Amino acid sequence: MNIAANRFLQRRQIPALQSRPSVLQRSRPQVATNRLEQALIMAPVILLPLESGLPHIGGFSLMYLLFIVQAGYVISKRPECLSKIWNHPLLVAVYAFLGVGYLMESSHPNSDYYEIFRMVQNVCGSLFIASLCRDRTALRSAMYGYLIVGTYESIVLFRGSYGALSGATAFDYGEADRLRAQVFEENPLEANLNALAFSTAQATGVALALALTARSSWSRYLPLGIGLVCFVASFLPMSRSGVAILAAVCASVVFSYGVARFKTLAIGIVIGAAVLIWVPSAVLSRLSFSTEVDQFGRMEGRAAVYTAFFHHLPEFVMLGVGRGNFWGEWGKQSMYSSERGQISGAHNAYFQMTIYWGLPALFALLGILWQAYRSLPGRYGDDGLAIAVLSIAVSLFVWSLTVHNLYAKEFSIGFGLLAGTYRWIWSRPNIPIGRPRSRPGQTPPGKPNHHKIKSY
Repeated sequence: MNIAANRFLQRRQIPALQSRPSVLQRSRPQVATNRLEQALIMAPVILLPLESGLPHIGGFSLMYLLFIVQAGYVISKRPECLSKIWNHPLLVAVYAFLGVGYLMESSHPNSDYYEIFRMVQNVCGSLFIASLCRDRTALRSAMYGYLIVGTYESIVLFRGSYGALSGATAFDYGEADRLRAQVFEENPLEANLNALAFSTAQATGVALALALTARSSWSRYLPLGIGLVCFVASFLPMSRSGVAILAAVCASVVFSYGVARFKTLAIGIVIGAAVLIWVPSAVLSRLSFSTEVDQFGRMEGRAAVYTAFFHHLPEFVMLGVGRGNFWGEWGKQSMYSSERGQISGAHNAYFQMTIYWGLPALFALLGILWQAYRSLPGRYGDDGLAIAVLSIAVSLFVWSLTVHNLYAKEFSIGFGLLAGTYRWIWSRPNIPIGRPRSRPGQTPPGKPNHHKIKSY
């Protein structure tokens, strides 16, 4: 009798168990990407670092023309994907920030909406990239784009600067700074040196992530070789922010994959040896930071703008001074103005937005940062693509601490990758976007409760 009853209950439970979705199962995209879409997501990653040296067609840059092509394709061929991604929490946080910035700028005289207009363009670009990045093949194409452009820039940097830097000597920041200006007087890439170091650091992170998680020899040693070349090349522009980004990216890859694993330790030894053997000693002389005033009464560049922020903080902390005023009369009368009357930015996105629009903009920007964090994969293990996305996000965060223009297209690509991968690749069918966290002692959403019920 008991055996028959147990079989009856099992037959009742089997359909329910089969219909219950697995928590660990990844949601599949409703529409898999094709070769064109994979090319459209790889192209901006490759072209963006090279944009300043590329020709214009009909008065338009190649990046702008690519943006038009992406917009036309997504709107005409994938409108259903666009309708499912526009309300991602990360993008909604960007919309809120733009709204706050518009309202605060409107409250100041001499309003200037140029930066807001550029950010609106960038968030549109993020929407299109998120609509295209719907599966792991598309994401892998984007990561290959980082490797391609990083390798090209590294080769150019080695050919144009490595010989001169290896034979030069510099004992302090001033000598190293003059050496930098001399070596890169003719920059073949026509790009900002800090941006070059940033791009090669991103390629380093992606290469290390793919090398650590590779399952075959060629797919391990090829990214590892690219990563070592890009790692050394990241030092050649003599950019302090680039080296800081490189360190943060490598740390994110190491800690997400596992510090105590053999592969991590082996690659760590190889990287340490690369620094000692191949990085020119003159480069390391510029990696210092000081707030001291020299004999001419001048302070080092970044230290001067950071000091200016805290000096003028009471003037803008609540409502800001407005973008138009910062680059206008207020900026000329502040410590951000040089002897020649040139105004320098804050070299920190959070400082700059606070100067523009006060604490409301700062809180809105921190909201974007929070939603970007919640859009990360969350689980890494041996998933090289997930670790690579984490390294890209970390590089953008550290970069935001050193630049003051949030309308940079690098942020547009990063936001698009984060929103797209979480919506189409990392998201789980029974957990909504935003990954609600479970409180201590509470069963996570979608997981069965195996705790025994205590009887009193």
